[in-house]
Amino acid sequence: TSRDGVEAVLSGRWQGGWSAYASASYLDAVYRDSFLTCTSAPCATPTTRIAAGNRIPGIPRTSLFAELAWAHRPWGLETAVEWRRVGKIYVDDSNTDAAAGSSVFNLRVSLAQKTGSWSLREFLRVDNVGNRNYVGSVIVNEGNGRFFEPAPGRSWLLGLNAGYQF
Repeated sequence: TSRDGVEAVLSGRWQGGWSAYASASYLDAVYRDSFLTCTSAPCATPTTRIAAGNRIPGIPRTSLFAELAWAHRPWGLETAVEWRRVGKIYVDDSNTDAAAGSSVFNLRVSLAQKTGSWSLREFLRVDNVGNRNYVGSVIVNEGNGRFFEPAPGRSWLLGLNAGYQF
């Protein structure tokens, strides 16, 4: 196999509590040589030829992440919007089927306080804000052709972190 890629990260902070973060990766993951494999079980002798140059299944060529955040430190307030993008993902060695690329937006907000030895942080996170239907994961080379697993729809997480300094 051959895996050649590059990753890049960019981040910055500005006046007024604004910050941004972005990351990108590109990975060319392919089979360097052809080989024979089985496509059903039981299999005593592999008969299906996988071509050299086919993409390795389960690995997207591209993935992107970006975040724009704002914080107001005197109030302990932090907010952010996130964007995630994952490219097409092949599901089998033959590259006969693939999950389409997908993008989702997420939001988060938190509020922190400190009182004496106690510190508290309340938070709310909303993933998949647009309630998009997309493939969340794949089962590589699944024998019955059920490769795709749906991602959850819009989901919420509400929580409280508490700490005490002894």
